[in-house]
Amino acid sequence: MAVLASALLVVVAKSVYAQDPSLHPDAMSAVVAELNTDLLPNHGDVSFTADDVRVEAVLISDTIRVYRAVAKGVHPFPSWLVATRGEHFWRLGGFEAPELIAVARAFEIRVTGLQDAPNVGRLLAKLADPFGAYKVLFPRQPDGWQPEDSNDIRQQMERLESWDFERFADQSFVRPTGRVGVRLYVLSLSKGYASGYRHLVYSFEFGADGYLEAWSMYERKF
Repeated sequence: MAVLASALLVVVAKSVYAQDPSLHPDAMSAVVAELNTDLLPNHGDVSFTADDVRVEAVLISDTIRVYRAVAKGVHPFPSWLVATRGEHFWRLGGFEAPELIAVARAFEIRVTGLQDAPNVGRLLAKLADPFGAYKVLFPRQPDGWQPEDSNDIRQQMERLESWDFERFADQSFVRPTGRVGVRLYVLSLSKGYASGYRHLVYSFEFGADGYLEAWSMYERKF
């Protein structure tokens, strides 16, 4: 059964902590390997193990589970998102090569037309978030944030120059080939001493079958 992106979108926005979250050993090994690759050059001969990783459940439903793995005692708290189903796992946000296309197919996350493309794009942006998906806001979407986020939205968007509003406007479109594309402006809350909102721009391209075919993300620097 295809995952309903709109339903998942509601759940993924919440950070739900399981009582005893755990990763399959293979998934944990992938996290530790990434941790050592990313951080070992800055920590001399120190080698990180599974004991240096805290696991938090970010999204839990009947069809998909996503965990946040956080490096303990390391600033600014690097984190990685991992989707799991049984013994299978997929690397998501935070990894050097997120397996977003594979996880979209595995969990049947796809567009059925232009109307649902923004919701699917928003779900994929959360899964691909490089900062752990602590809080992901969509300032250009009327339902992409909560009323309590309005001050944060206003302060962050005031940093943009007037020409940026047109350049970075959210878009959903259909190419002459019939393929659907989505571009989203995203605010992601980063934790640690470098805490604050990061400005990200995502582009998603979906194939004729509705599944994710290509995507990109870059950070808007100030």
